[in-house]
Amino acid sequence: MAIRKNKKRIDPRYFLDETTYRDWDPNVLDVMDEIQYDVEALAEEGMRAEQIFNNLMQRAELRGKDKEVKLAIAELIKIGPQEPEDVHPDAYL
Repeated sequence: MAIRKNKKRIDPRYFLDETTYRDWDPNVLDVMDEIQYDVEALAEEGMRAEQIFNNLMQRAELRGKDKEVKLAIAELIKIGPQEPEDVHPDAYL
């Protein structure tokens, strides 16, 4: 009989809700990190995606990043497809 080390195993069921963003554009991920808390707060206030987008685009640092902001909002409030190639930037606004 082979001698085996007593290794603890991690139950993968605990990680079913985890997502990876390997295929996402780094610019979208940067914008997502930057606006995450604001999007969540505005969504809790009852704002729709279009209203959140218009609110965030008033910031000087986000001007010119329309596509990235739209993709980040769609992911953060979990609307529509979750794969970046399936998300059209104007689909939810």
